[in-house]
Amino acid sequence: MKLFSKKSVCQFLTLVMCIVGIQTVHATEIYYTNQYGVEFTKDQYDFFSAMYSEGYQEMITPEVFGMFEEEIMKPELVKSKTYIEYLPYSTMATTISSSAKTLKISRAVGTRCSVSVSLDWKVSPATRSYDVMGAYLPNSTLTSTPTTVVSAGSYTSLESDVKKTSTGFGVSFKLPSQDYIKIAQTFNTTTGGRVYASYQHSMDNVSLSVSKDYTIGYAGLGNVFDFYTNARGHYDSMEGVYIDC
Repeated sequence: MKLFSKKSVCQFLTLVMCIVGIQTVHATEIYYTNQYGVEFTKDQYDFFSAMYSEGYQEMITPEVFGMFEEEIMKPELVKSKTYIEYLPYSTMATTISSSAKTLKISRAVGTRCSVSVSLDWKVSPATRSYDVMGAYLPNSTLTSTPTTVVSAGSYTSLESDVKKTSTGFGVSFKLPSQDYIKIAQTFNTTTGGRVYASYQHSMDNVSLSVSKDYTIGYAGLGNVFDFYTNARGHYDSMEGVYIDC
């Protein structure tokens, strides 16, 4: 049996350590920096693509980045559900369907459940009034202030009008005049519960106060928003999404 010299063993161990060191550097080197100065490694960039969608990295503020525990920032740990709303429209020959909005909910679980809800407008909305996005938490507790970012072209707005109840929350915001609207909402909850999320679009002009005329519950639109009389009939009743934490 051929024996290795001490020199050969040392050279081999040195090579292994160099390879490990190179892999560590690649894993931690900065892959992308967004408009808020948030820096992403490649794994973190891919994680946020999985949690929201490709391109949403630009909407991640330092506060949102801090909502996610470092050890769960791996794309393979993300669970998601997506609902695509199809609306019919007529051509000269027939009536066909086209996607209007895509609503996605994702979660990554560590010591807490980090939840993201994203909404992509695929068409240009006719009405630009106060829409609402929020969640119903029947058996878990909200542990952070929800962060909601609205983006469209060069427009970006961090929305702060949050209405909290004992069973969940909602955020009202006015749609911008630009197209290609994207909305990202992020929050943390305790683990072990189910999270229902909803986005409701106003079909005509409503005031901010009217947009907040609701309670939070399973019987509401999208299993979240149970609107009062003043707001009832103003919103489009888009279906919601849910995920287990």
